Amino acid sequence: MAIPNTPQTPRGLAQEKFNAARANLLVMIGFTLLNVILALTGTSTMMLFSATFPYVMAVVATITDIPALQGILLGVAIVAIVPFFLCWIFSKRRYGWLIAALVMFSLDTLFMLGFYLRGEEWSGILDVVFHIWIIIYLAQGIKYGYRLKTMPPEETPMLTQEMPGAPAQTASTQETTPLRRADTEVKHRVLLEVQASGYHISYRRVKRTNELVINGYVYGEMEMLIETPHQLCAVLGGHRIVAGYTGIHSYIQVDGTQLAKKMRL
Repeated sequence: MAIPNTPQTPRGLAQEKFNAARANLLVMIGFTLLNVILALTGTSTMMLFSATFPYVMAVVATITDIPALQGILLGVAIVAIVPFFLCWIFSKRRYGWLIAALVMFSLDTLFMLGFYLRGEEWSGILDVVFHIWIIIYLAQGIKYGYRLKTMPPEETPMLTQEMPGAPAQTASTQETTPLRRADTEVKHRVLLEVQASGYHISYRRVKRTNELVINGYVYGEMEMLIETPHQLCAVLGGHRIVAGYTGIHSYIQVDGTQLAKKMRL
């Protein structure tokens, strides 16, 4: 079944750009940690999409013969990664944490340039390119994070879910056909659930898919690696049931009345 994309509204686009910045930050953190591990194992391979300072500290730690200094340098390498990870975690709620990440990564870029220039090493040009890539994405994340903060909630994109073999359910009263029985054995995370109008409504995430589950049946789903604002809808017994994500909160509505709302951390 084709999964609909985020609608091209101003808020939807801003959320997409903001999420892309955070995704790039997380990938950089992962590659940096991998580089430190590779350096400690004596591997000469280096992942380019990463911070330079922690890797250099790890390399120096492997070539020094002083155990105490090795421990200090390795500790510095690990500690230098932690602030980036904290920025990634907390930036989901406050875009200002991306400013901190941008400042730190800009300093890392200056360190990298000084390191290459002092050693007259010009083979690291690709490393420079990837550093610029990350800086651009972080700056973009700050820009669109600010826009998201200043945009009114009403601009949140609203999606409807297409059901196989049936027309899209929008504001009509046509009964929605369930996709399948919900798998209760699969590992999942319940984002929000309520009991209303004789229905048990659950909004949950299974791996990369968000599902609207009503009385044990899946009535809407949307697959996405990084969650963006969306809405899953179903019409049952004349009631319009909606579950979704605003970019900040999960919520469940029945007939236009919001019954539950929870901030997503």
